[in-house]
Parts: sequence; structure tokens; C-alpha cells
Amino acid sequence: METPTSLLLVEGRSEENAIREFYKQWKIDLNFDISSEGSITKLKTSFKMHLKSSNILRKLWVIIDADTSYACAWQSIRDILERSGKYNPPLQLCPNGLILTPIDENDLVVGVWIMPNNQDVGMLEDFMMGIIPEDNMLLHEAETVITNLEKKNIQKYKNVHRAKAKLHTWLAWHDEPGDSVNVAIRKHLFSQDKELVIAFKAWLMELNK
Repeated sequence: METPTSLLLVEGRSEENAIREFYKQWKIDLNFDISSEGSITKLKTSFKMHLKSSNILRKLWVIIDADTSYACAWQSIRDILERSGKYNPPLQLCPNGLILTPIDENDLVVGVWIMPNNQDVGMLEDFMMGIIPEDNMLLHEAETVITNLEKKNIQKYKNVHRAKAKLHTWLAWHDEPGDSVNVAIRKHLFSQDKELVIAFKAWLMELNK
């Protein structure tokens, strides 16, 4: 078996499991390795290391969360690319994600996706919320519950985790309650026709080649 020459760095297992499940649903073989780094700090350290080292990799993709600031998330990755001296990164990402060729063709081709959509604040759960069918009645009910909690000021979650609270409220009302995101993907609870997932798939397919 050939060793993959492409690597995807993600912050945690949730992202890794979701991507693996998407590939199963798409019925496409996954031709790259995924490394779940455990934190954004460790991911950035790994990113820098791979950019510096000479190894068998030809492509290096990264997925990070925007969290509370898309601009800060992108700037942190852009700084790493610029400081490596191997890339001329753009000032902004486009909604379809970044695929960046190196100055020297012998260096790595780099891909960047900032969850949820390369534009807004958020994380994986915001991405997943964005690909739930719009006519889903349970989703409307979950929004009502979350909004009522906030009106009474009795919610315990941070604002940045609002989508996570809403998503898992929504998932709790399915059979079986409490399924993880990757299990929900397996059960076809998310749309594959949304522009967001189409763009994400196209970005990932460039790593798969």
C-alpha cells in the first residue's frame, strides 16, 4: 500500500470523524491522511513543522475554527505562510476556501478552510447547522428553545457555542437521542445540495487527487 502524499490537519476528532463520514456518504475513497492535533495551538505547531521539513508530502490542508473572529483566525494562518518565505498568501479567503501554490514548485501546495464558511465566526457545528434542510421543523423548534433560554438569561453556554447547543438540542430529538455529528451524517440528516457543502467537497477533492 502506498503512503499518502497528502495530509489534512484538523483541530479535533469531531472534524476528523465528520470528514471520514462524508467520504463514506459520497462513496469516494479517502486518499490522504488526517491528523487530529487536539488543539489549535498544536495544529499551528504541526503546520509550521510540515512547511519547514522536507518529506514525502506534496499537499498540506488545514481546517481551523473561526471561533469569535474569522479575521484573527485567518491572520494567524496567513502569518505562518508568510513567515515561511515560501508563499504569497492573499489578504482574504474566498468562500470556496484557499488552495495556494508555493513560490518554489518543490514545496507543498497548501489548502486552508476556516470553519464554518471562510467568512463568518463559528466552528464545525455552525457548518453543520448551515447544511440542515431549511424546512426541518425540529430545527425551528430547537431555535425556539434556545431563544427562550436566552430571553430568560438561564443558558449556561458561551455565545460562541450557541450553534453547538442548538445542534445537539436538535440531535437529541432524533432516534437515537444524543447521536454524534458523524452518526447524524451517516443517517443522512444533512443536505448534500447546499452551496456550502458543495464548496467544501470541491475543496477536499483537490486534496484527494
